[in-house]
Amino acid sequence: MLNGFLALILSFSSIICPCTCDKNKAIHYSLNEKNQLPYFIKEASGIVTSNKEFFVLRDSGNSPYIYQLNENFQLIDSIYIPFKNTDWEDIALVGKTLFIGDFGNNLNKRKDLRILIYNISTGDTASIRYHYSDQTSFPPHKKSAQNFDCEAMILNNDSIFLFSKNKRSHKANIYILPAYKGYYTAEKVNSIRIPGRITSANKLNDTSLIILTYGKMVVLSNSLTAKNSFEKTYCKRFLQSGQSEAITVDEYGMLYIANEAGRLFIFRPRAQIK
Repeated sequence: MLNGFLALILSFSSIICPCTCDKNKAIHYSLNEKNQLPYFIKEASGIVTSNKEFFVLRDSGNSPYIYQLNENFQLIDSIYIPFKNTDWEDIALVGKTLFIGDFGNNLNKRKDLRILIYNISTGDTASIRYHYSDQTSFPPHKKSAQNFDCEAMILNNDSIFLFSKNKRSHKANIYILPAYKGYYTAEKVNSIRIPGRITSANKLNDTSLIILTYGKMVVLSNSLTAKNSFEKTYCKRFLQSGQSEAITVDEYGMLYIANEAGRLFIFRPRAQIK
């Protein structure tokens, strides 16, 4: 959690950092609408959409609820999740099952990292507990090695991909683990240079995924079947989103970005990304 001034500085630094994406392949999205989440959803850190409904979570220190909203961003239901909100950071939805990333790890010393599983239809719950394959000290002694904070995940078939927040450098580590109840080692499969701190991620289509940072969206080319192949192909900078924390994509390709102040930015695609 950052104050507004620091968020602005990080957004600006993300914008002025050189981008290695092809400038002729700038992501073709334009800001279509600005909106506001309900007043009680402050510090939104994760959002996911399906069938014109939205599920939103708040980060550490908040009550363990998921807020279900309609297409006009009005409250449908407050879903109680019977787990402590240690530091919820991202959310995904597969069918009627929510996956809640309780993996915020600012100090790099957590040993209770987990992804919560909640079935909307039945209320059944479970958890995926894990540790990182390359972390041996909590926290690592060298600050340069403290890259185990995470705010972004993507589900693909029976796997979960995690993206480290890359606070200490512009290199994000990418991990994979099974999307089933149990205790696992999150295996490091790659790292990639991303200017800015990664705060959320989502599948864009069958061959691309989108990464959110403060002040920038970055598209990676990967079908999430080739575990060790991630290539930056597109990017879009935007300063006005402030401390942008959550991103989701609907079935029409519309992007929804939420920030910690509860503001929502809706981007419309202007060209098909392939």
